[in-house]
Amino acid sequence: MLVRLSRRHAHRSLTRRLGMAPGQFDVPHSIALDADKNLYVAEGNNKRIQKFTLGAARERE
Repeated sequence: MLVRLSRRHAHRSLTRRLGMAPGQFDVPHSIALDADKNLYVAEGNNKRIQKFTLGAARERE
């Protein structure tokens, strides 16, 4: 599950589902955050990296 925290520390789940669709994951194994606060999630089984931007659920793979 990927969780986004609000400024008040309340959390909102971005995804809870296993799968291949955008915003879904199958064996996520690494995460990274860049200087622009973009979050990258690498997955093993889907062989991709998904990019999440601040304020957006998913931008691109």
